[in-house]
Order: sequence, then C-alpha cells, then structure tokens
Amino acid sequence: MNVYKCAWRRSALLVALIVLFASPVRGATVSLLHCWEEHRGQWLQEMLDEFERAHPGIEVDNQFFAGCGLVEQQYIIRLAAGVAPDVAMLMTNTVGALALEGSLLPLDDLMARDGIGYDTFYPSEIAAGQWNGVTYSLPIRTGGDVNNILFYNKSLFDEAGLDRNRPPETLSDLLDYAEKLVRYEGEQLVRNPVNAPSTGGGSFGHLAWLYTGGGKYLTDDARRVAFNSPEAIETIEFILDFESSVYRGEPPRWNLETNRANFLNGSLAMWIEATWEYSWIVGNRPDLELGVGVRPTKTGSEPTGIHLGTWTYGISIGTEVPNEAWELLKWLTVRPESAGAFMLRQGRASPIVAVNESEAFRAAVPWADVLGRALSTAAFSPVLPIDGDVRGVFDRFWGRAVRGEEPAVSAMEEAARLAQAELDRFWARFEN
Repeated sequence: MNVYKCAWRRSALLVALIVLFASPVRGATVSLLHCWEEHRGQWLQEMLDEFERAHPGIEVDNQFFAGCGLVEQQYIIRLAAGVAPDVAMLMTNTVGALALEGSLLPLDDLMARDGIGYDTFYPSEIAAGQWNGVTYSLPIRTGGDVNNILFYNKSLFDEAGLDRNRPPETLSDLLDYAEKLVRYEGEQLVRNPVNAPSTGGGSFGHLAWLYTGGGKYLTDDARRVAFNSPEAIETIEFILDFESSVYRGEPPRWNLETNRANFLNGSLAMWIEATWEYSWIVGNRPDLELGVGVRPTKTGSEPTGIHLGTWTYGISIGTEVPNEAWELLKWLTVRPESAGAFMLRQGRASPIVAVNESEAFRAAVPWADVLGRALSTAAFSPVLPIDGDVRGVFDRFWGRAVRGEEPAVSAMEEAARLAQAELDRFWARFEN
C-alpha cells in the first residue's frame, strides 16, 4: 500500500467533515508557531490583537521560536510529541514532506467554501504550498521575485546609444546590449555589461538561467530530473557564446557585495537580482537614473525566473480547532488589510495579487507593473527536503559546463544520473 496516498485520503475525509459540520467555537484557543522577531514580531502581534478583536471568543497562543532556520524542525519535534501547534510557519521544502506523511490539513475545500480562488495569489506563490494538486499551506511572502529583476543604469544606456526606456527582453537582446555596453581599457575591463551568467549566483542563479532558456529542473511530480534536456544544453551553449563574445578572456567573478559596489559606481551597467535590491539602490544612490525590467528570456515567453520556495502557514492535521485555525490562517495570508499590510510594512511585495495592484502599492512602488509581470511569470519547481543535495549536484555540473571545463552534454548527463539516485532514495521511503 502507498503510505502517502492513504494519509492523503484520511486527510481529505477529515477536511470534508470539517467543511460540512464544524463552525468556530467561542472560547477556543488557536496556537501559532512562528519565527518572526524584533519589528516583524511586533507587527505580527498587532495582527493577532486585531484578529482577536474581530473574532470574540477566539484567543491566539503566540508561540514564538527564535531562529527561522530551526522553526520547521521545532514543528516536527512537537508534531512527533503530539503537541503540534494548530497553525505553523513552514518553508515549502517542508510542506511537501509533511503532506506526503499526512501531517497537514488540505485547504482546497475550505478555500472553495469561503470563495477564495487560487488566483488570489500569483501562480508560483500558490503552487509553493501545493503538493500533488492539493493545497496544504498558503504563502506569507513572495518567492518568485528572487532572481528575475533586471536593474540597469539609464545614463549608461544613453552613452551606448540604447533606448533608456527599453531594457533587453530576450537573450538575443541581452547579448546585443552587452556588446554595446562593455568597456575595456587595453585588456582591463572597466565596465562589465551584466553580472556574468557563468557565475550564476549559486544554484538560484544557475536554475534561473535554465528556466529562462526554456528548461526545467524536475518533472512536475518531482520524481525525475529534467535538467538534462536539449533546452538546458542550448542554454549552456548560449552562456558560453555570450561570454566568448563579450569578454576578452575569463569573465569577472562576482558576489552580492561586489555587484552592489560596481552597480553604484557605474562599472556594472545591468544587474540581474532580487526585488529587494531596489530599495538598497535608491537608498544609497538616489541620483542614479535607475531602470527596471524583468529578466530576459530565450524568446520573451519563457519564465522570467525560478521560484524555489517561500514561507507559508499550514494547519496541523490533528488540530482540535480546525475552523478557528482556518480563520486565523486566512487572516495571516489572504486578507489584504492584515496579510498584505504585513508585507507592505516591510517594503516588500505581497503574494496577494490585489495588494500589488492597489493604488497604495503603486504609489509606493513606481515599478509595480514590472514587479507584477515578474511575479506572474516566475516558474515554480517542486521542492523536496533533499533539494539541497539535488541542487548541489546540478549546480556543480552546470558550473563546470558553463565555465567550459566539461562538455555540456556529458556534464548534465552525469548530473542527472547522480541527482536521480538521490530522488530514487527519497521516494523509496514512501513505497512498499
């Protein structure tokens, strides 16, 4: 018998009974496990105070756990001890495993009952809390804006004869723009047109290049690797050709700090990064003529980046107050006045589409349209607890290939062989 299928059936039956017969109970207490601290912890407490005022008779047991890196482990420990919180803050790599084990309450029937559509959230954001077509958690913050924004210096575009209001949209555009923007003095690179794609920024960056080139990381059921496809090989070959055309030798290696410094001083013309760098740039160089676009893709139609997880809230399957927990979860994830405001106070986008399309958000974020496009087109890939191992293999061999240290086909075939073995060992735990 398939263990996780049986667990899912038990969960589905339970949630059906909840939807049909349960209703919030006065005098109930809902426990919430989270790791928000300092100012965000205070803002969360304000949200909980408002929730209690709006729901007389329901109290929230605020269970703060210091250290977001360990909060999921703490949840699993409490779950095993039979004292799991009713609502828990979880990263999506944990959600998949907990769903497989039947430890989280399915939310789809509750969403349907209360008229909450999946399109409340951006596609990759709602997908982050789903497993095998079932929704087990809802997003707190965005994860689809980590690697799909292109910042550029409009003054340098003017100097190179480029349209300052038209950032590159395709990989072909990116090469054309880079060849016009790059500057050498003798053999010394004095202006890097863009953070070199072979360095990639680690796994996130390499995976983003894979997706913008039309490839995929894993199959939708997360059982097979997919990163050894023809599209992946074509993308590697593009990166090799790009860097051969743009640089006179080895491309510059970079990290976040060097990119920040170089973009501010004008020695980096375009910078592919995350949304939160916008406020850092404006705060440190308010005089810089900043342009913002989405990450260029193969044809302009592929995903503009990769969503590999975010923070979500889920409900424990064994909760004794399921409807009260659901009311709290909605308050923390769906309601613009609470969930949306929590992210806006942090100066970040919300996973709720309506919040980012509001007049208040547009007034605060002049590039809201670009951000909305980036969030709408980010791809989501299933995330497993062993993702670090699988990505480690992918990253190592992709890096070899794009640096020209090993032929692309043989590198990615070997990566697929090793990564598939990791996946097979993981899935064997859930089979007879």
